[in-house]
Amino acid sequence: MKSALRVGLFIFALLQASVALRMSAQADAATDVVAGRLVSARFFSIGPAGFVGVPSIYQRDYEAILRRPPDEALKGFEHVFATGNAAAKAYALLGIHKLAPARFKVLYEALPAPGEQVTVLRGCIGRSQSLSLLAKKIDDGFYDPNLLGNSLQR
Repeated sequence: MKSALRVGLFIFALLQASVALRMSAQADAATDVVAGRLVSARFFSIGPAGFVGVPSIYQRDYEAILRRPPDEALKGFEHVFATGNAAAKAYALLGIHKLAPARFKVLYEALPAPGEQVTVLRGCIGRSQSLSLLAKKIDDGFYDPNLLGNSLQR
């Protein structure tokens, strides 16, 4: 009888572990989709953008990464910064600035001036800007959600 109970508890524990691993793998896959899309962002935009005036898909991806636990979010932004284009690096720098200001300073100071160009979209108007200038604006708090209104607050 005790042996059957032990076997039952063992099987139950294995099932629980299996479910936990599957959920973790699904979360990792979701992170990969979001980070994969953000890595190839076509522009940088925070707040209402485009003809319709809604947050861009890239901003929503940025916010999805930011909502993760801080260590996981920082890891995601580091990955985007290391592998992404200039627009992706801008989103990554914004996230890193929020999560790890000291790490942001290191990355910011290492940016070449004028360096890579980023298309910045404000409303429905886009213009090219250097990544280093955009990073300075991030550092100066220009993209602080408290200054931008409700578009970044959830």
